Amino acid sequence: MLKSVIILIVISMVSFVQMSHATELWTGQKNIKAIQVVSNGGFLIFFNSEVNSACTAAGTDSVYIYPGQVWSVTTEGVQALLAIALSAYHSGDKVTVSYDDGSPNCWSRQIYISK
Repeated sequence: MLKSVIILIVISMVSFVQMSHATELWTGQKNIKAIQVVSNGGFLIFFNSEVNSACTAAGTDSVYIYPGQVWSVTTEGVQALLAIALSAYHSGDKVTVSYDDGSPNCWSRQIYISK
């Protein structure tokens, strides 16, 4: 039992350290140009303009939303975020997306949709 508690504490500390290095920035209002769904359950959003020059993995106009990355987004969370992204793409509404520029993937965890 004690060994399990110690392991849980260590895992929690590692998760906290990972989260403390992530810097949450926001894209500002943008239109979604494209959405790419990938086989691991995640997706990429491509915007009509640059997000950040640090976001180089798929181009400076994109962010990644994958389950279990820097922000520990769950699979269910990724599905909900994809639904919002698809809705915004279809309707032409603007979105503001959070991201972490500490990685070339610019991992994201939140989408705000607006007219």
